[in-house]
Amino acid sequence: MKHSTQTAEDAVIAMAAKYSEGLRGYIDSSTLPRYVPPAIQSPLALPVAVLLTGSTGNLGTYLLLELLGDPRVNRVYTLDRAGKAAVIERQLASFADKGLDPIILASSKLVVLEGDAYAENLGQTKEVYADLLDEVSVIIHAAWRLNWNAGLDAFEPNVRATRALVDFARMARHADGIRFLFTSSIGSAHSWDAAARGPVPEELIEDPAVCIGGNGYGQSKYVAERVLAASGITFSSVRIGQASGGMPRGAWATSAWFPTLVKLSLHLGALPSDEQPVAWLPMDVVAKITVDLVFSKMPLPPSLGIAHPRPIPWSQMINYVQLSLKRVTHRNLRIISFHEWMIRLEAAALQSSVDARDSRDTNLFWFFRQVCTGEAFLRRFATANAESLSETLRNTRTLKQRDADAWVDYWAQRGLFKAKNSRTNL
Repeated sequence: MKHSTQTAEDAVIAMAAKYSEGLRGYIDSSTLPRYVPPAIQSPLALPVAVLLTGSTGNLGTYLLLELLGDPRVNRVYTLDRAGKAAVIERQLASFADKGLDPIILASSKLVVLEGDAYAENLGQTKEVYADLLDEVSVIIHAAWRLNWNAGLDAFEPNVRATRALVDFARMARHADGIRFLFTSSIGSAHSWDAAARGPVPEELIEDPAVCIGGNGYGQSKYVAERVLAASGITFSSVRIGQASGGMPRGAWATSAWFPTLVKLSLHLGALPSDEQPVAWLPMDVVAKITVDLVFSKMPLPPSLGIAHPRPIPWSQMINYVQLSLKRVTHRNLRIISFHEWMIRLEAAALQSSVDARDSRDTNLFWFFRQVCTGEAFLRRFATANAESLSETLRNTRTLKQRDADAWVDYWAQRGLFKAKNSRTNL
C-alpha cells in the first residue's frame, strides 16, 4: 500500500514538473516546482476582455451569463473544443436546459472560438491569436474533463491546456496585470486531515500527498495548481466545494452523486440522514462569486476556498428533499441513518435489484461510504479570504425548501424518477 501511494505521488510530481519546465518555478524533473509570486499585481484597466474556457459546461454556462451581462466586460472570448454540434448550438442548449434567457448570446460582446487550448495558438489562426494576445486581460479556466474513475494520465490533456494558457498569459500585452482564475476542486485536497488540522487553508499546499487517495480528477487539479504556481503570473486557484443546482430551474446534472443518491433512495424506500454540515452553493452563485473575484480591488491570493459560509445540517437538507419528493412522486420516504441506508444499498446491489455496474465497480460506493462515515464532509474549507473579496459569498442566503423543490422538479423533468424497468440504473 505504501508503495502505491508513493507511486501516485511520484506521478503527480512528475507531471507538475513536466508542465512547469521553462517556468521560473521549475527545479528539475523529479521535484515539485516552487511557487513564484508575481512581481507586481497591476489593477485591471476597465473594461476588460475575458477568455473563458468551458463555456458549455455547467459552471461555464452561468459564468458566460454573468460576464455578458457585466458592464465592466466589453468582450468575452469563449474557447471550447469541437463537438458534434457547433459551440453556439451547445451554448444555446445549455442555456435552455438551465432556464436562462438565450437572447444574451446574441450580444456583440460574445466571440465564439472553437479549438483545443493545448494546440498551437490555442487552436486558432495566427491572426485570431494575435488579437487575443492584444486584448485579453482576464482568463477564467473552467474547462476540465469530468470522469471520477479515470487515473491521472487521462487528464494530461487538461494539464497541457493549462500550460498553454499560462504561456498565453505570459506573452499577452497585459501580462503584468493579467488575472488568471482557475476553477479547482475540493478533490485537489482530498487527503487533508481536517479533523486533526482544521479546515483546508486558503493557501497553496506544498505536500503532494494531499491529493493522493482520491481520483485522477482531483490529482490533475492539484497538478494544474502547481503549474500555475510556478508561472509567476497573477492567478488564483479557486477550490470550489459542492455546487448544487443553479437557479432559476435548479439544474443539477442527473448523473451527479446527489441526484443518484436520491434516485437510489426512491428504490430503497428511504433517505439517509446525518448531522454533518452541508455547505453547498448553487451553481449560479458560484459563478457570481467568481466574477466578484475577477474584479476585486484587492490583490488576488494564489488560493481561495469557496463553500457556503453558513452551512445547514444534512438532516435539514434531506427533510427538504423528502417533502419535495412527496409532492412530485407522491411517496413519503422514511428517513434512516446513513449507515443503515448504506447497508440497504449494498444488499440491494448484491441482490441485483439495482444495477451495480456504476457502483461497486467505480468510485460511487466508495464516495457514499465516505459520506456515511463523515469523511466527505470533514474536508471543510476555510473561506475567510474569499469572503473578504466577494460580497456575493459574504451575503449568500442559506439553502431553503425552495432550493430542494427546484432540484426535484428539474430531476423529474429530466426523467430521473421514471423507472424503465424493475432495475434502478445508477
